[in-house]
Amino acid sequence: MGGRSNTWLRESKIQKYFGEHFPATIHKEVDLATDQNYIFSTHPHGIWGFGAQTCLASEACNFSQLFPGIDMRLIQKTLSVELVKLLDFFLAVQLKPYTPNLALTV
Repeated sequence: MGGRSNTWLRESKIQKYFGEHFPATIHKEVDLATDQNYIFSTHPHGIWGFGAQTCLASEACNFSQLFPGIDMRLIQKTLSVELVKLLDFFLAVQLKPYTPNLALTV
């Protein structure tokens, strides 16, 4: 199926805090059969889908309680994943974002 499911991480307190800070909810309208596959689609505003991550890739919105037996896997555009890798690279080479104050201290 792809990905590595990690129940501890999906249910961690940091995910709950994240869900409380960026309030998101799942509006359930029907029960879903567990013997079928489904596609949940979201449109992120920005390069990272925080709403999808909060509601679908964690238990911040109680997905598994709302849809018991549905095995959720979150898929996102490659660009978002690549940007995270670039961030690690930029931090490793000590690249910092430009600010006038920072430019005066270098």
